[in-house]
Amino acid sequence: MAPKLKHLRSSIADLRNLFTKAIAVDQISSALELCEARADAAVARRLMEEKDFDVVGLEKSGNVYGYVELAALKDGVCSESENVFQPDDLLAAGSPLREALGVLQGKKRLFLREGSKVSQIVTLADLNKAPVRLYFFGVITLLEMQLTRLVGHYYQHDSWRDSISAPRLEAATKFHAARKKQNQELALVECLQFCDKRDILLATQEFVKVSTFRSKDALENVLKNGEKLRDKLAHGNDAVLGSSWPDTIELVNSLELLAERLEEVGN
Repeated sequence: MAPKLKHLRSSIADLRNLFTKAIAVDQISSALELCEARADAAVARRLMEEKDFDVVGLEKSGNVYGYVELAALKDGVCSESENVFQPDDLLAAGSPLREALGVLQGKKRLFLREGSKVSQIVTLADLNKAPVRLYFFGVITLLEMQLTRLVGHYYQHDSWRDSISAPRLEAATKFHAARKKQNQELALVECLQFCDKRDILLATQEFVKVSTFRSKDALENVLKNGEKLRDKLAHGNDAVLGSSWPDTIELVNSLELLAERLEEVGN
């Protein structure tokens, strides 16, 4: 690796630890509103409509054992419409956000246990909250740092210059010069845009091979979608605009796995 890029390894490790350990599912959860299992369903319905809840938890003898959905709530008592918690409905409070996203990829909601008691709920709507956006942005940042490192790894002495267009090289050179004036000692490769690094590396057969994607086109598609997601996170209010939460979670998972694979290159 070029000497000026050696700092990237420690920076990547620090950032990875921050985003995989410091952001927990509790940071996006809400308290689970409760109803007695024998409560009148009409009372529960009014509560949910007044508070704009889709779900309330069910409690019996102090034990929160399940929930009812507003859309499926029948007349009578709440227990007649109950959904008993299943193991894959539950996650321990304090679990990494990454783990919660894996559960929510195939579900509308999950519930958090504090000890033996279920007390919190996380829904797909909660994925619009700042910690999730921060986590997604962090994953893409980690990946881009790996791309930067690998351009330096595969192309010693800035030999990548011939792999991008003259206007793109000029833009990077101007940015590099501006940073030097501010006494910021960056390598020229660090002044490339995400798309530049992507295109340089996609032309590198070894990079495509170590990514373990089924084809170069599949790898390119994931990288392009990752860049689009980053731009939406940076400039928009809706991370899933034009997509869906399951697809977005799958994309972030693919980007994170790719970053982990690339970390092994050059060790």
